Amino acid sequence: MILRTLSIVLLLLFNNSFAIKLWMQEKALIDLQKSGAIVSFLAINTSLDTLSSFQPQLLLAPASLMKLNTTAIGFYQLGSLFDYKTKVILRGYQDNQKWVGDLILVGGGDPTLGSSYFPESAKNFFELILSELKIRNISEITGDIGVDASFFNGSNMQPSRMWEDMGNYYGALPNGLTYCDNSMDIFLSSPLKPEELCHVLPQSINTSNISFECKVLSASDYKDNAYCYGINGQNKWIIEGSIPVGQAKFKIKVTNPKPQLLLGNELKIFLLKNGIVGLKKVSEETFDTHQKAIKTLAIYKSPNLIKIASVLNKNSHNLYADHLFLTLSGDTIHRDWRTARMFVSNFWSEKLHRNYSMQILDGSGLSPFNTLSCQYLTDVLLYMYQSSNSDTYLKSLAIGGKDGTLQRMWVNSPAKDHVFGKSGSMTGVLGYAGYVKTKSNNTILFTVIINHFNQSSASIKPIIEKWVENLYLTN
Repeated sequence: MILRTLSIVLLLLFNNSFAIKLWMQEKALIDLQKSGAIVSFLAINTSLDTLSSFQPQLLLAPASLMKLNTTAIGFYQLGSLFDYKTKVILRGYQDNQKWVGDLILVGGGDPTLGSSYFPESAKNFFELILSELKIRNISEITGDIGVDASFFNGSNMQPSRMWEDMGNYYGALPNGLTYCDNSMDIFLSSPLKPEELCHVLPQSINTSNISFECKVLSASDYKDNAYCYGINGQNKWIIEGSIPVGQAKFKIKVTNPKPQLLLGNELKIFLLKNGIVGLKKVSEETFDTHQKAIKTLAIYKSPNLIKIASVLNKNSHNLYADHLFLTLSGDTIHRDWRTARMFVSNFWSEKLHRNYSMQILDGSGLSPFNTLSCQYLTDVLLYMYQSSNSDTYLKSLAIGGKDGTLQRMWVNSPAKDHVFGKSGSMTGVLGYAGYVKTKSNNTILFTVIINHFNQSSASIKPIIEKWVENLYLTN
């Protein structure tokens, strides 16, 4: 009897010690507000018990946590096996081995074509076209390669995006014929001494009719601090910042506003190398499906949404997220930012019968004007946990201490391999959200968002790590 009583007392003390530690981590998070930060967090279990909470209704900038919302709606609305389709059309007529007319690529919004995350996709696409031409015994095409990138209407401008993001690879905008992540490589050379002007190398040839004014200076800090400024429609873009001294060929990545032209030109080169001659120029057009004398040569299918979402969430791929966002508008006529915003903003309010205040402007979270609450995002996580897409959604998330954007979090923690989620960060914004599979084999759903902090994010991350770790140990 005494041993039993002692065991109960020890168990209570043990549990209380973890509860005290959790309270201390909550206090550490809340104390960030003393330096001007705005803090919000929420953790619940699957029985809807609140385990840890502070101002969960606050509207804050979520940064890349927005991607959790985008992929959740994507799985619900489109299904996990959804794929994008790119059509290849022949317009004209066949005369023996000659096609008298044009080869047309009609984009279907595939974000993966030529992507570094799907390195075989361009080759597979080109070889599919070549194979179908050979089946039809066509060795010459007398016309142009037409490229139709009109699948997304008005997607080449995003009014809520920051000017400094638009010209850089991570801020690339969706395109009906996205290719190579809508980015291109620019090469710079730098002098041997710091604070001297760098130069754009002539090898940096692009098909977007853009010239670059280089204002980049050499620096002794050995960091890539070069940024490109420009938007679609501008003929001259500016590169500013700095790159290391003494670089003969330093690569930076910038947005390609006309990926469809790059795709068309690379296809033209590929076909010529493989015996398909005669093609003239690559031209942009909006293809009319009601035209006469057209034949569908091939339909190329992207990887399914399971594979796309895994890259999107684990690697926080902005372009994939915004492609999915525009696709979710559900309107074949108005696949644009405005329609998608209205659809996504109202989606969970209708499904969960709750009124949420928020401002959703994109699918990636790159716009600093996005706002949502920890309560909203945790509700989305709960819905997905209870849905038929639960396992698929969970597998798309990064694993703490193992991969993706959580690879360096919970590395030396008991919670390593037990946190499944996503990070979100930009200047003055840091957040984490996802699921914790606890030591007792329970599941906790959590969201924490901090805005307007003055200290480094590196000093805040350990506080969040400990908070989540204590959720893992306590429950």
